[in-house]
Amino acid sequence: LLVVLGRLDRKVPVAALIAGGTLAVAMSLIGYALLGGAVYFFVGGFGEWLVSNGEGVLDADLMDTLRDPWMIIFAIEVIVLAPLVEEFSKAVSARLSKPFDRESALLAGVAAGVGFAVIENIAYATGGFFVEGGWESVVLVRMLGSAVHPVAAGLVSLGWWEFRTQADRGN
Repeated sequence: LLVVLGRLDRKVPVAALIAGGTLAVAMSLIGYALLGGAVYFFVGGFGEWLVSNGEGVLDADLMDTLRDPWMIIFAIEVIVLAPLVEEFSKAVSARLSKPFDRESALLAGVAAGVGFAVIENIAYATGGFFVEGGWESVVLVRMLGSAVHPVAAGLVSLGWWEFRTQADRGN
């Protein structure tokens, strides 16, 4: 956030920063519950089908992992649902600062991403005190998330702003 602020010579969009840590987190939790339930409803049987039909095609170690349908649902959540839900939630939060040009849209997205990352990191760090491996493993994993959330939210917010303001939306 400080790097982007320095390059753009603007003020912090406080509304986006706060909304990223509150609204985006709340929207993400609700989205996970709704979409996760839908995935379980539609994909639960797919896991059993994959295990029964994948024996000769897929790696034996992979098949051992896939024997549990929850692992398939977890993979779908991590690969598909989390990015969709989180990026949408952060982009909505960035819109609360009412960006008026490309730079303010990027900055609002970065601020929303920082707010989201702060709350997410606090939640993971708190949980890290109660699990095997402790907080050291949480720190290693969250280092990447701390960088990705602001960058991804900034790019999505910028893309959303471009889509809304350009007459030639096909580009």
